[in-house]
Amino acid sequence: MAARPPAPTANGSPTRRDEILAVAAKVFASRGIAASTVRDIADEAGILSGSLYHHFASKDQMVVEVLLPVIEEQQARYIEASKQIDDPVELVRRFIHIGVDGVARSPHTARIMHNESVQFQTNEPLLVVHETRQVTRRLWVSVLKRGARAGVFRKDLDADVAVRAIFDTVYSSARWLPPRGRSSTTKIATQLSQLFLDGLKAD
Repeated sequence: MAARPPAPTANGSPTRRDEILAVAAKVFASRGIAASTVRDIADEAGILSGSLYHHFASKDQMVVEVLLPVIEEQQARYIEASKQIDDPVELVRRFIHIGVDGVARSPHTARIMHNESVQFQTNEPLLVVHETRQVTRRLWVSVLKRGARAGVFRKDLDADVAVRAIFDTVYSSARWLPPRGRSSTTKIATQLSQLFLDGLKAD
């Protein structure tokens, strides 16, 4: 696994490393991981390419450090919600709200995660991203399966397919949020929750 970024500065302001990672997230989101180069990131950050290697060993390390903290923070929010809510219907509703809120907080990382699943599974240094994402996916799947067993969700439900469909839609919600769109986070999450729950619920 790539090394973790250093702790924030004493006054809480972003470090130069944080600033570079923010630039890298934007570059990876707009150009794709494979097409992005260290020079692209350095040019956007206004530094020489060689200077990046004072902070990061490789482009892959930057990808991991851009994505992993966001994934783990979202994962912690899902786990906390699952401890607080027993009803599978309300828990899925809450999960979707958490997911859309996460996209609003980190739209560049949402776009990367939506577009780069093949990279995470085939590029060995990025496997940690795939493996960490799978923890979240399994949590979602377990909730849908529990709802099906309880009779609140459809018995013929393929939980894995349903979760993948929800993930794709939630990640795509970045297009409808400011500045690209005009819908609010709450409005999008509420609409998506109703749409998916209507399809999941048993007759």
